[in-house]
Amino acid sequence: MSVAEFAEWEPWDLPADLEVTTPPPIFPGDPFVIEWRWHPPKWIKSVMVEVYIDRRLLLRQLADAAGSQVTVSCPSDLDVGKLLYRLGTKNLVLKAIDLQRGIGAAGSCSLDVGRVPLEEWWEWKWPTRDPMPWKWNYSVGGELLNRGRARMRGLLGVFRESSPEGDNCAWKVPLSDLWVPLGHPLRVERNDVCHDWRWFKEWDPVYRKTFTYSLDLEIEDEYGNQYLVRNVPEWHVNVQVGKDKRKYGYLDAVLRGGATGLTLGASFLGEQAVRLAKRAWSGGDQKYSSGAIGAGKRAEDPPEPDFAFAERISLEGVEARYDGDWGDLGPIAQALAAVNTIIAAADALSRIENKWLGARVQGDIDWVAIQRSDYLTVLSIVRDTASTMNDLASAAQNTSVLTREEIGQKLDEWHRLGFPADILALWVRDEVPQELAQLSASVVASRGALSLATEGIGSFFAAAALTAKEIADDIVRMNPEVAGGPEVAGGPLAAR
Repeated sequence: MSVAEFAEWEPWDLPADLEVTTPPPIFPGDPFVIEWRWHPPKWIKSVMVEVYIDRRLLLRQLADAAGSQVTVSCPSDLDVGKLLYRLGTKNLVLKAIDLQRGIGAAGSCSLDVGRVPLEEWWEWKWPTRDPMPWKWNYSVGGELLNRGRARMRGLLGVFRESSPEGDNCAWKVPLSDLWVPLGHPLRVERNDVCHDWRWFKEWDPVYRKTFTYSLDLEIEDEYGNQYLVRNVPEWHVNVQVGKDKRKYGYLDAVLRGGATGLTLGASFLGEQAVRLAKRAWSGGDQKYSSGAIGAGKRAEDPPEPDFAFAERISLEGVEARYDGDWGDLGPIAQALAAVNTIIAAADALSRIENKWLGARVQGDIDWVAIQRSDYLTVLSIVRDTASTMNDLASAAQNTSVLTREEIGQKLDEWHRLGFPADILALWVRDEVPQELAQLSASVVASRGALSLATEGIGSFFAAAALTAKEIADDIVRMNPEVAGGPEVAGGPLAAR
């Protein structure tokens, strides 16, 4: 009998005398071994063995007639492979025939094709830094390493994020549609995650948060099986406000306290107190537009090239100094003016550095020199202003515009009898910012204003001046060229 004639024999035309052992479960693409046994006449020594699935040939080879085992490898025909490796239980048929005498037998067994353990193949990889700085972009993601034998590709990736407050969001992630072979990773990543919560909230700053990420990933293998990867371990990312930025938060806090004290003291101190409170709160006049309030939420972003470098940053707010006659409030006004100068200078330095970097990237030597010159000018202002801060803080601390007894008696009366309508009318007339007015009223209602009686209004501005000096000292330390010292690695002046 020829091989061609043998191939025409249907297994069910043969006696079911083959004893076939069910192979262990496999994953898509895996080879597997089928053990079989037959008891033919002794004069039959070898037979042709074939293995079928759905009447499609998987294997044909010569074997010992008494039986042994055959190894079925991944079919080269993808359509046959899909029949074999689709998830679930398959029925396989074997036939063994003596080609010379036309004697044969058949048998069958089941084969279970199981789901690959994709969850074990996933590994979170990004971000690698812990903690991540506040208001910095970072990547969240990882890789699914293909440890199986079937090629696979991603269909849909979704990251889910939950915050400590219970806020949840989800992002779809674009995936490559290329097939990923054995030993190669499927990368799943979102690279523009950023958290910039206003970490200073009244008197309760939130410096650190932990965000939790989970993964939903739809995968398809080359045999048409689809998988949902979901139960992977959660990934925790800590985001933290740096110590330098916390100084801005403390500065924000004490200026809020000082602005609140001046607003509440307006009934004693008159219109000057309200004007100074507004300046402490939001910057007031245009030359103080950089403002001190809001310093706690200032970005301090990493430098990025600004290619509009052929424009200079206005130094009007940076060069602002103490102005006018503030009477008994003069020491407080002087300290506040210096604080506003430091904050405006820090903001200007950041923007100038971006333009300077943009000019360097573009190779514009002239504007590199101009932006660098402006940078040095602002640094000199920072250095000179910082040198006065100790004296200004001392003067503000010792300012006694109201006695503790006066403040304490009046605030206690307001707490008992309610906030006077004439004070509210004064705030409306002088256009006190609504948030400042609400904060001032709430402080009285909660007896928080008693701290103003014990600490004194000037103490808040003294603390602001000393904190601004710390910020200024940090700026000068990172840029010692302004003082004639060596350059610090990482400082803007070190990269010329």
